Parts: sequence; C-alpha cells; structure tokens
Amino acid sequence: MREKYVITFILLLITLLLVPMWSSAKVTLTVEKGSAPPGANNVSVEVSLENQSDFVKGGTFYICDVDNYLSCTGIETTDRTNKCSFYSVSEQADGCCKVLFAYGGTTNIGLGQGAIFLINYSVSADAPEGVCRELTIDLKDGGISNEKIMPLEVILESGEFCFPPCTVDADCNDGLFCNGDETCDVGSGTCQPGSNPCTRDQTCDEVHDECEDAVISTTTTIYVPPPSPKTTTTTIGGTSSSTSSITTTTVKPTTTTTIPIPLPTTSVASTSTTTTAMSICPIVQIYGEGSLELQVLRVVRDEVLSKTPEGREIIELYYQWSPEIVKAIRENEGLKRELKSVINEILLLLLRVTQHRY
Repeated sequence: MREKYVITFILLLITLLLVPMWSSAKVTLTVEKGSAPPGANNVSVEVSLENQSDFVKGGTFYICDVDNYLSCTGIETTDRTNKCSFYSVSEQADGCCKVLFAYGGTTNIGLGQGAIFLINYSVSADAPEGVCRELTIDLKDGGISNEKIMPLEVILESGEFCFPPCTVDADCNDGLFCNGDETCDVGSGTCQPGSNPCTRDQTCDEVHDECEDAVISTTTTIYVPPPSPKTTTTTIGGTSSSTSSITTTTVKPTTTTTIPIPLPTTSVASTSTTTTAMSICPIVQIYGEGSLELQVLRVVRDEVLSKTPEGREIIELYYQWSPEIVKAIRENEGLKRELKSVINEILLLLLRVTQHRY
C-alpha cells in the first residue's frame, strides 16, 4: 500500500506550498541541546513537538547551525512517530538540515508533547573545542499541518550544540596499545592520559597489542670437523705408496625454462540493450485523459510547482514513482478507488486555497 502513501505525501507537499499560513491552532517545535567532540559521527539531536489540541499530519522544517560545523546524515523516529509513513533529512547548500515527514491514511502524531525525531549528525574536525553554537529552527517554505492538511501556527524554540574535547572515554582513545587506556573527565570535558600496560620486566609490543616477557637468548656453537681425506694404498714391486685423495662431487645446475602458454581467448559478441520506459501518469489512470481533475493538477504543476526548486523536486518525485503506482492501481481496483477518494478531498482544498490566494 506504499503507492497510496507516496501519492498522498506528494499532494500534501503541494498543499503546503500553496496554502497561505493562516493559523488554526498553535503547536511548539523545539530543537534540543546536543554535544560531541570535533570529528565525531552519528551524534543525535532531539526534536520535540507539543501539540495539545491538534493532531499533526506532516510538515517541513529546517535546523541550522551557526558556522556550519554540523552535517545531518540520518533521522530516527521515536515512540510518537514510529508509524510515520515518510521521513527524511537532507543537508542544504546553506548548511541547514531540511526535515520532511508525512503520514498516510488515517494515522498521525497524537496529542501530547515529547520527542518526535532524532536527527543524526557528523561533526566537522574543524569545530572549535570547548565552545557552543546555536541550533536555530526555521520553517522557511515549509510548515506543520493538522489531520485536515490545514497549516498550524508554529512556535519555534532553538537549541544549541557544544564541542567539548570529550564526552565519554572512547572520545579520548588514541588507538595506541602501549599508551594505555585514556579516559574522559566528564566534569571538565578533557581527556586524561593512560599509562603503559606492561610491567618493568615486560616489553610492549605495539604491533600485536600485547606485553611480552623478557627472553634470555643463549647461542651454542658446535664444531663439526671436515671429512677425513680418503687414503688409497698401492703396492708396486713390493713397495707400497699411499695417496691421499678427496672426492669432489659436481652437481649440475638445474635449468628451468618457462614457456608462456597463452590463455584461450573467448570472443564475446557485444550486445546492446535499450530499454524504453514509458512514463504513465497515475492521475490519467484514475480520472482519464481530458478530465477536469487532470487539468487542475496540470495547472498546479506548470504554473506553481515548476516555478520553484521545491516544486520541481515534487514533480520529479511524482514521476519517479509513477510506474509503480500505475502498476499497483491496475492490479488493485480497491486501491484505485481509495486513491481517488483521497485526491478528491485534496483537490477541493486546493480549489479553496487557490481562490483564497489568487
């Protein structure tokens, strides 16, 4: 059923771009405090939401760090958002982190307050140690909508991010066995050196990360006398003479000749496959070519969405998912009817918004 969620999410984004920011109720969006030493990875910063009177369907907001020492790398849900259909983060050219989320069907963020997402960051190695920087939160071109996809008035509360030299012992580890285990003094945020793990009677082996006991090496030389000369006795006319000789054995060197044997060559015919993907519009499948609904959405696409970078992103997302959505609604008539019902509601809202704005 993710095809239904995809198209609902796209239409929700369209609505957030078109709807002027009149308020129906207030919610509070807060970015909490975070800390990690320079060069750290997978550091989480909590984002909280207080919505006591309105359910929340989705939204877009930006978290910006002064001097851009942080880069967002991922996002995690919490108990309040574990049923969220879509959520993503992306690092922007201006150094801010763009956060998108949306619910499909009848699900949403329930009333209450508390963390809704954990934003994961990597910290630049150039971040200044021992200082803190403000984490601001901004809606820019986004906003937060209720279960009727109407925008809510949002109170924004900024946080901060600090760069202590360390927060846990692992931040101080220099990776050298013979230096011992470094520790972090959490109170001051400073690293404390370790000590040699070996005793005075041992030597430290950095290559194998171990302590070796001292070894006394003794060398014994054994003398092996040369072979005795071979004596041959020959008797000539009663006189015997002795001749010493040493037999020498000559070993002929072995000559190895390497003859290269070429590997068999397999001729593979070059083949070229051209796949032509036919992009089919899900709205055409649902309402038919020439329908009023199709004309309204095409006007929104050409006259509104195509004019901004965010709108063009939505158009690209829609056509990226179009083949899968079309396949799903061809195979499931019930899904087609359900999508049509959702789109009808949003089309009515778009019509009211368009009249209000223009």
